[in-house]
Order: sequence, then C-alpha cells, then structure tokens
Amino acid sequence: MPKTFLIGLAACFYAIFSTSVSAQTSVKPLLFGCTLNAGANAVAVHLDNDEITYSYADANDAIELSLREKIEDVDFITSLWEDPNFYEAVTFYNGETSYEVFGIPKENRARGSREILNGEPVDGGIVVRAPNDAPMELTCDENSVEPIQAFMRFARLNQLKDPNYDLYESCIASGIRVDACAEPAIEQCLEISAELPHETQCVSEHLTRALVALEKSFEDAILSAQNTGRDVEALVRSQTAFIESRSADCEIEVTLSYYGFDENEALQKCIFDYTNQRNKFLFFYSHFYP
Repeated sequence: MPKTFLIGLAACFYAIFSTSVSAQTSVKPLLFGCTLNAGANAVAVHLDNDEITYSYADANDAIELSLREKIEDVDFITSLWEDPNFYEAVTFYNGETSYEVFGIPKENRARGSREILNGEPVDGGIVVRAPNDAPMELTCDENSVEPIQAFMRFARLNQLKDPNYDLYESCIASGIRVDACAEPAIEQCLEISAELPHETQCVSEHLTRALVALEKSFEDAILSAQNTGRDVEALVRSQTAFIESRSADCEIEVTLSYYGFDENEALQKCIFDYTNQRNKFLFFYSHFYP
C-alpha cells in the first residue's frame, strides 16, 4: 500500500473519529467510529448535547451523509451482559431509509469469553434499509472500531436516557462477579469525567462500593471455610495481612505512579485496585473449593 495513501487514510481516520470541538469548545465525545471499504470511507457517531450525530465520509474527509437524532427518541440496543451474544446498535433515519450502526463480537471470539468487557476488538458496520430494497450491509475494516472500551460506546446512552441507570448495579444484577463489574464501571466514570469541566467523585464512590463488597466477600469466604472444614483462622490472618500490606503498598505506590490523579485521589485509586483484586480472590476462595 503506498505510503501517501496510508498517511491520507490516517488523516481521514483522525478527522472523523477524534472528539469534535466546536467554536464554543464544547466536547462532542465519540460513541462509535470505524473505517470501511479498506479505508475509503469512515463512519462516526458522536454525542452533541441532547443529540447524537451520524457522519459518513470519504477518504478526503468530505461528509457524504450527516444525520441527527434526539437522545430521548433514538432507537438503540446494548446487550452488554448477555454473553457471549454481545450486541450494540443505534439507528438513524433519513426519510424512509434507516442506517443502523452496530458492533458485535469478532467471529473467532471464544464462547463464554467476557473479554468484550475489557476492550477486546469488535466487528461492526452499517446496515442500510431502504423501501423496496434488500438490506445492504457495510462492514467495518478489521480492528478499526473505536472507542475500544465497550462501555464508552453506545452503552453510554443508557445513562443519558435514564438518569437513574447505574452501570455497576446493572452488571451486578446480571450475575457477573463484583470485581469484574467494578473495573469497567470506574473506567467509564473516569473517562466521562475527563470530558466534564467540573470535578467528580468517581474514585471515592467506587472505592466505597469496593470496600462494602469486600466486607460481604470476606463474610462469604468465612462461611465457605466453616462449611468446608478449612482453616478459618488462617483466612482471618490472611485478611489482616492484606489490609496492612494494601495500606503500606499504596502509600509507596502513590509516589511512583498513578499520574493524572492528585495525591489523595491516587491513594484512593490504589486502594480500590488492591481491594478489587482481593474481592476476586475471595470470590474464587468461596466458590471453587476443590
């Protein structure tokens, strides 16, 4: 492939996918984007205040089609937890013709995998449905779908349409482990917070949740140990040692990493990370006794 074409494709990809900034410097976050037709085209869906926008462009950044839908009216699907049948889609309308932008797991994804929650690449594309014509599907170029994290794509519409929607609680209610729900929930919260002009309490809120979950995880582990004849005192010692080690490690680690946080928030984030890993350990201790 000629170098000049690659440079042109990269420029097109960046122009349509990057978070848009208007003259008033209002951020327009990208909900979904990919290149199509071997880079000859690109599609992008952005948030724009109370609307979402659809843009279809050619390799020279020329917009061939632009559509808008009110968030409160938009048709969308996000089946985040029905693993392995993950599916997301938003539909735009241009008269009687519809444009469904969708994301699905890659065909070679192992059944039972939940890696889609952790940024595994997805396939996707556009399905065009016009009156009296068979549906036409345009497929995204391989590994071109952005954002990588599923929870930064159409899943955000759940919160925008319903202020009471809670990603973490929705995940927990589906039966997924506490630690597996906590990671994407805090990541989404932090990424959305970066778009806002004011401070949020993402880290402290999710740390509180993790600590509450830790109490329950430890209670379940103690009960499991009692029911299976394992050494309860050893488990208690292990938990005490974990708490002491977590505090000491995080005090040191704050001085070494967690760039982008202030010191107090960095300490909270470190404690959250350690606590979330402990929740995972205690879950397996309680549920997978040999």
